Amino acid sequence: MHDRDRDWVAPFLDGVFAAWREHADTPSGLFHPYLDREWRHHVDGPRTLVSQCRLVYNFARAFERGGDQGYADLARRGLDALARYFRDPDGAGWVWACDGDGRVRDDTHDAYGHAFVILALATAATVLRDGRYRDLALQTWQFMQRRFRDHHGGLIWHRGRDGRVLDEVRSQNPLMHTFEALLALAPLDESGAVRGDAAAIWRFLRARMPGPGCLPEWYDAEWRPVAGGERAIVEVGHAFEWAFLLAEAQGVFPDDDLLAPGRQLLEFGMAHGYDAAAGGIFSRVAYDGSPRERRKGWWEQCEAIRAMHRYVSRHGAAELAGPLRQSLAFVRRHYVDEVYGGWYERPPGLGGEPSLAKGNAHKLDYHVVNMCRELLAA
Repeated sequence: MHDRDRDWVAPFLDGVFAAWREHADTPSGLFHPYLDREWRHHVDGPRTLVSQCRLVYNFARAFERGGDQGYADLARRGLDALARYFRDPDGAGWVWACDGDGRVRDDTHDAYGHAFVILALATAATVLRDGRYRDLALQTWQFMQRRFRDHHGGLIWHRGRDGRVLDEVRSQNPLMHTFEALLALAPLDESGAVRGDAAAIWRFLRARMPGPGCLPEWYDAEWRPVAGGERAIVEVGHAFEWAFLLAEAQGVFPDDDLLAPGRQLLEFGMAHGYDAAAGGIFSRVAYDGSPRERRKGWWEQCEAIRAMHRYVSRHGAAELAGPLRQSLAFVRRHYVDEVYGGWYERPPGLGGEPSLAKGNAHKLDYHVVNMCRELLAA
């Protein structure tokens, strides 16, 4: 891939960081994620573990990139607010959501949200060189194992404060992000336990894949792939995301061949999700690869580009160089806002109700940041 294919990435990323810095910060440190195309606070809503922790992660990465102390201060303020407003009274786990004034709105225990707590803390511990964040990340992982682990070895997504399981089904999504978080935490854990825990998560899911590269999104309570209906799907973006995470994990597990299953996931995503004619990645397919919808979601494009770039630049996948260039051209054409900066949520013509918003409780540009970091690493 030529440098001209990605010469826009560095200024774009710096602009994304700067926009979130200017518009998400609040006096309390509870970041405000609801931003329209022009980065204005057009609506309000709950602050969640995901919105708070993904922005902490982004600000830590911004400090890592440029050394601007203002980003480090933002990350620390965000973590102070996380501990002040989201932490359980007993200090063990974390509530799901607060209002903008800090009052608890939803005290559910959410495994997906806890994974992002670990990721934010471990990243901040590394980038800011503060062992307090490492210790809190380790405590959170210990809590997750007590609270969410089921008798099969998987993770339950939601539990009520009374301990009730709130889901009829299981999902690979909390496991994937927990794996990601533990990869960030493992180098900080001298005992080696976290490294082993991360490996166990991948082994658990790999044993439940019905075919090479085919990772169901939803399972029943016995961790069997959902057999039919709207949940019998593969999220194509997650196939690419796992492909990248396994490539990233190869250095952590040098005695295991993680690139082979990573390539299978990448091949499944390219074979069944990639639009070779128009560019872009379709969001969902059936287990056999047949289309389930024609939407091309915003985060899926980021994960596809990140994975393709990693395998092209480091693992000899020259056959993906063309699709990578086409994908970069596709997102520049459809997702990059050349006027106000940033990445659209749902541009017209790509499926779903159009939205040019830049932020909400789920869209915090963590996927965008990670894509850009990968493109700039070469």
